[in-house]
Amino acid sequence: MTQFQVSSSTDDCDVDREAGTIRLDALAIRVVGEAVLAGQGFRFLNVNIPPGSTILSAALKICAKLTNTGATTDLLIEGDDEDDPATFSTYDDWNTRPRTTENVTWDLPTFTAETWYTSIDFKAIIQEIINRPGWASGNALALLCKATGKAPASTGRRWGYSWDDTPGKAVILDVSWAPPAGLPAHTKTELVLVL
Repeated sequence: MTQFQVSSSTDDCDVDREAGTIRLDALAIRVVGEAVLAGQGFRFLNVNIPPGSTILSAALKICAKLTNTGATTDLLIEGDDEDDPATFSTYDDWNTRPRTTENVTWDLPTFTAETWYTSIDFKAIIQEIINRPGWASGNALALLCKATGKAPASTGRRWGYSWDDTPGKAVILDVSWAPPAGLPAHTKTELVLVL
């Protein structure tokens, strides 16, 4: 298993889809909000997965900023269908990025502050991205997410830490993969060691 963590201010974003606004320096990521139709973007640098690899598992890890146990909505997770996506800039940039065909819907659990939560597996999303003809090891990779609705009450909020609040608690992408059969044996060994 290899972890890739958001590593700069504009590599995570907090989106209000109704207002058409984006916050690049937010002190929290509203995974689900009761007053906004939330969206998010997460970009990970130096994703050293070689072309032709087989993705074995993939998941997001979010560190909860607040404790909220009320009813909530789900989170749709899609991939940014680009070879080497740029950092986030504007709402239109987030909204018009090409999405992968593969996606998953995560039935969000209750959140307890300072606890890490792992999404359902979405290996097919990562596989679709690295199968692109222009993918290269070391490229950036981005995920685009959105709540399927608003929380019915404030207790249904699901907020996570952003990089701007606490870099060490920023969102993480966990990926396991098997290297392509054609790689030299020494390269295979290196890749196995970092899983």
